[in-house]
Amino acid sequence: MLTGIDNELIKNFFREATSKLKKRYHEISATNKTVNSIGWGWDQSEGSGSIFGGGWLPYVDLGRAPKGVGKGGYYYSSPGNLADALQAWSDAKGLNISGYSLASSIAIRGTERWRAGADLGILSGFIEEIKPQIASLTKQLSEDLQTKITNYYVQRVSESKVIVKKLVI
Repeated sequence: MLTGIDNELIKNFFREATSKLKKRYHEISATNKTVNSIGWGWDQSEGSGSIFGGGWLPYVDLGRAPKGVGKGGYYYSSPGNLADALQAWSDAKGLNISGYSLASSIAIRGTERWRAGADLGILSGFIEEIKPQIASLTKQLSEDLQTKITNYYVQRVSESKVIVKKLVI
């Protein structure tokens, strides 16, 4: 079980890591919707946490593959939410482009980034950036746990010696 100090160390890691990820996306964000979708959660009972964000984060890095159009011109997946998001993006950029037109084009051809096979490297770069912090935190918690276990058994042995002395007397 983690102690309050251990919990705080881990929570601080999640706070700092989330802040770094938000900063990476903020640099390219037109509407801040992506930045605002990023957060972290902590499960006290499990002693675990996670960083989360909008389900579209990978598309920001890698682009979006075409979804195709079915019979009668219906999209396999509704472009509605994507069209709304793209309209907000277009408006924020000051472009005079219909979000629905963009969504239709992406559904048929995919994004330019996807077609080019490009990767902005935001998520992969973030993971590489926090690996040393994870290693350091793991080492610190491991050493702390080893010390706690050692102290626990030393205390138990000391208590056992006291009990044995009392029995002998």
